[in-house]
Amino acid sequence: MGGGQDARPTDFSLLLEVPTVKPRTSKTLSFLAVILGFAFIAWGDRILPEPMKTVSFRTRTTIERFLLGMTPDWNPENPNERTEKAIEEELNRN
Repeated sequence: MGGGQDARPTDFSLLLEVPTVKPRTSKTLSFLAVILGFAFIAWGDRILPEPMKTVSFRTRTTIERFLLGMTPDWNPENPNERTEKAIEEELNRN
C-alpha cells in the first residue's frame, strides 16, 4: 500500500482501561429488596414451593384485609329510591 503512515492509532491506553463497575449502594439494594418483596407477595403463591407458597398467600391476604379495613364502609344510596317509593305509593292508592 505504499510507504505512508499507518492509519491505526498507536496509543494503546484506551485498550488498557478497564471499565469499572459501580459498587452497589444501599439505595440499589433497597430497590432490589422492594422489587423482590413485591414479587414474593404478588406471585409467590403461584411460583414458589409449598411452605413459601402459603406464607406468600397469607401475607397478601393480610395486606389486603389491612388496606380494606382502613377504608370506611361504603353503602351506596339507590338513586332511584325516591322514584320507586312514588311509584309504589301510586300503585297502592289505586
